[in-house]
Amino acid sequence: MRSPAVAGAFYPGTQKECERMLSDFDGRCKLDFKENIVSCVVPHAGWVYSGFTAMHSFKALKQTCERKKVNKPVFVIPCPNHYGVGASVAVSTEDWLTPLGEAACAQKVAAAILEKSEFASADESAHEQEHSAEVQLPFLQHLFGKDFEFVAVALMRQDLGVAKDLAKAVVFAAEKTKQPVFVVASSDLTHYEPAKQAEEKDRYALEAALKLDSKEFLRRVGEKRVTACGPAAIAASIEYAKLVGAKKSRLLSFSNSGSASGDWRVVDYASLVFF
Repeated sequence: MRSPAVAGAFYPGTQKECERMLSDFDGRCKLDFKENIVSCVVPHAGWVYSGFTAMHSFKALKQTCERKKVNKPVFVIPCPNHYGVGASVAVSTEDWLTPLGEAACAQKVAAAILEKSEFASADESAHEQEHSAEVQLPFLQHLFGKDFEFVAVALMRQDLGVAKDLAKAVVFAAEKTKQPVFVVASSDLTHYEPAKQAEEKDRYALEAALKLDSKEFLRRVGEKRVTACGPAAIAASIEYAKLVGAKKSRLLSFSNSGSASGDWRVVDYASLVFF
C-alpha cells in the first residue's frame, strides 16, 4: 500500500477538507458534456491553483461513464517523473491510500501493460514521492467512490516512442481484460513565465494536441521551449484516443496560477478531452 506523499501540502490532509474543496470545485463546474470521452488531460499542481480546472476533465469522465453505464472503470494515469528516480517508464502495481481511503490498482490491466510495453517496468520507487498521479485520485474517489480502479505510470522519458508504446499497451490491456479503460494524462504546462507569454506558447502547442497530432504537439513543445512537465503523458493520451477511434477534442478549461497567487510569473493549466 502506497501512503500519501503530498497530502497536507498539494491538497488537504484530512477527509473533511478534501471533500469540502472537491465539492466546491464540483459545484462551481457547470459542465454538461454530451460526448463520450476516451481520454483526457488534467493538471497536477496544488488544488488551490489547478483543482477547479482539473475538475472539468473528471466531470466529463463521470458524465461519460454514467451515460454509457460503465461498471467499474479503469483509469490509466500517465504522469511525469519529477524526481528522476526509478525506471524510465514505471508502472505501480500497489493500491494507494489518500485521505479519502484506499484506491485499488487495476492489477490485471497493469500486468497486461507490462506484458505488452517495450519500455515499462514494475517499479514503486518512481512513485514514492511523486505528486502528479496522487493528486488525481481524490477527484476520482469523490466522483466514483470505490467503483473504479487505476494504474499510475510515471514517465521519465518524454518522447513520442514512449507515448505510442504506452498507448498500444493500454489498448492491449483493455482488450485482454475486457475492462473499460480511460487514459488520464497528468501534466502542467508552461512554468514561471509572464502570463501572456505563457498562454501564447501553450495555446500554440495545445492547438496541435486538439488536432490529435501528438508528433506536432511535441515538436511545438520543443520549438517554443514549452516547459510542460508531462508532454509524453499528453501525447500518450492523444495516441490512445486515436487508437480507439476518437476523432474530436475540446479544451474545457484553461487557467494559470496567478489567479490564486497574485504572481505575474505563472504556471498554466488545462483540461482537454478526446472523444
